[in-house]
Amino acid sequence: MSNKIYESKKDKYEDETSSAATLLGIGIVGAAALILYWCGILPLPLSGPTRYTFSIVMGLMFVIFIILGIDSRRRAARFKSEMKAEAGQAKKIDAWIKEHLNASLIDEHCDLIGVVSETEKYMVRMDGMKKMLLAEFPELDEDFAEHLLEECYDRIF
Repeated sequence: MSNKIYESKKDKYEDETSSAATLLGIGIVGAAALILYWCGILPLPLSGPTRYTFSIVMGLMFVIFIILGIDSRRRAARFKSEMKAEAGQAKKIDAWIKEHLNASLIDEHCDLIGVVSETEKYMVRMDGMKKMLLAEFPELDEDFAEHLLEECYDRIF
C-alpha cells in the first residue's frame, strides 16, 4: 500500500481556483496601490533611494503574484477537464467493483491463513483487491485505485 495520500482532481481544481483568486487579487490590488503611491494619491513617508527600492521590490513582487495567479488559473482549467474524466472513470470502476468483487471472492483470493487482527485482514484484503482491480484496469493509477477501494471496502465487508 502506498504512503501517498490521493488527492482528487476536484480537490486540486478547488485548490488551484482558490490560489488563483488569492494571487491575482493581491497582485492587482498591490499593483494598483503602487500606482496610486507614484501618482501621489497614496502618501507614504519614503524618499530618495528607499522610495525607488521599495517600488522596485514591491512592483516585482506584485508582478510575480499576477503571473503565478494566471498560471494557477491555467492549471485549474486543466484540472477541471481532468475532473470530468476522473469522475467518469470512477463511476465505471465502481460499477465493476459492485459487479465483480464480494467478500467471499476477495477472501478466497487473499491468503488470510494466520491473519488474526482486523487491521491485518484489512491490509491483506486491500492488497488483494488492488491486484484484482489493476489486473482489470492496468492503466489505473495505484493511488487512485487505493482511494476507490477504500471508499468501497466498508460496503463489501
